[in-house]
Amino acid sequence: MGVFSKIKEMIRRSRTPKLEEGNQQNGENSKRLQETYTIQLSSNQSLMITAIQKGERMQYSNGEITDLMIAKVIKYKNGEHISSLNQESVAFEIPSGTPIDDIVLNKISQYYMYERNMPDNNKNCMYLGKLSHDPYDLGNNNKSAYVEKYINEKIAPQIEREKQEQIQSQLRSYRETQERDARKQREFVAGMQEEYKEYVQQQNEIKNQRIKNPYLNQIGEEYVSKDGMRYKDYEGINILNGDFLRLRKMNKVGKDINTGTYVYTGYVSTTANENSAEILSKDITPEGIPICFTTDRKIEEIMQSEDPKDKVTLLSLLSEKSLDYENNNGYLNYIGKIDRYNRIDRNLAETSEIIQSTVTRVQQNFYKQRIQETQKQM
Repeated sequence: MGVFSKIKEMIRRSRTPKLEEGNQQNGENSKRLQETYTIQLSSNQSLMITAIQKGERMQYSNGEITDLMIAKVIKYKNGEHISSLNQESVAFEIPSGTPIDDIVLNKISQYYMYERNMPDNNKNCMYLGKLSHDPYDLGNNNKSAYVEKYINEKIAPQIEREKQEQIQSQLRSYRETQERDARKQREFVAGMQEEYKEYVQQQNEIKNQRIKNPYLNQIGEEYVSKDGMRYKDYEGINILNGDFLRLRKMNKVGKDINTGTYVYTGYVSTTANENSAEILSKDITPEGIPICFTTDRKIEEIMQSEDPKDKVTLLSLLSEKSLDYENNNGYLNYIGKIDRYNRIDRNLAETSEIIQSTVTRVQQNFYKQRIQETQKQM
């Protein structure tokens, strides 16, 4: 394989523009070539040559005329991100009218790889020297002191200014983008906060309406569990916060025939979502705080009463404990007594001895049952 064929294999490009006067692609006055060339340096490294621009025309004392060319080069590993900030500027001379072809591109690559290791090269614009169009002419003694001085004094400072302007422009663009994103984020957060504020206000209004118009209704029919006891389930309104109150597995477990006081047990809970899921089963312990309370009237009588204060009093007794999640110790909690005048007394010691003994017995049985259930799960 000849030298020219090897050179062509190293270069991947779509076409080769020429810089001949009067035959420029973009017109006679155009000085910049927009094409980008990629040269394979090794199996994993490449060199990109781009933004080739025609500068001044140089004439030597021997009559030779050259075109001073400026270009950008980026050396990178294949597959990695290529940033314009990593590009370097190079300047070189070619005989006037010489096309930017495979030979010139290959020499740019060779001279760049050589000069980049030289300690005296100008980092702002590296002077590669005069590139011969002869593929066999690879000599390094091809630099003009005058041209190098011209590059260092005229071209390199301008390139450095342009580079700094580019950096500052990118920084400004970055800051503007950051500020714009931050502003949008603030606007978004403010909008979300306003929407949430409106939502909370609406929910509070809804809850206040519930508190003003509370209810307590039985759901479903009375049922018998596997323990042989009869239970009922109720739903209502927590009159303390307006959420939904659930009373599950309520059961009458005793009565003082002397005072007419009834003892009830059940599980009470509060949920903000009326349609929140729960397991309803005759044989599964429901969610909620286990409670025990007493009334001087049957629950059925309270439910059928036309006086709204009767249900409100019962809801008041249930609501407070339903919110006491932190003190849910798993035991059967005595929460108080409601008398016929809708007064609440939370002191068990103020009840009759029969009621006290009944509550104590029910609590002990409940505790034993919990122990047995825990042992079965182990």
